[in-house]
Amino acid sequence: MAEIRKTPSVAEQRRRQVQAWKEQYRIFTHKGPDDWMALSMDECCDALKGYDLTEAEKTDGVALMAGYCRLIDEAGMIRFGETEYEACESLVARLAYTKYGK
Repeated sequence: MAEIRKTPSVAEQRRRQVQAWKEQYRIFTHKGPDDWMALSMDECCDALKGYDLTEAEKTDGVALMAGYCRLIDEAGMIRFGETEYEACESLVARLAYTKYGK
């Protein structure tokens, strides 16, 4: 009979951690052709305050990136990784040294 795993796998633990980070830091992630990207919606919206963001841009990462990708990227607010976990982990590590660190 197959042994039943009683503890979550590493992959499951990472999925849970990514979800927790997304909720805690309002992180938007996206899988590109080569890697994952992650950004903090709060940090980006604060940085773009003078641009009169729409409600959609304030709440939807796709809408925000459609209008302001270049500015967000040039400001260094996007983190990349081979996996969603790595991109989020890099972003959270950077946010720890800002006012967004929680």
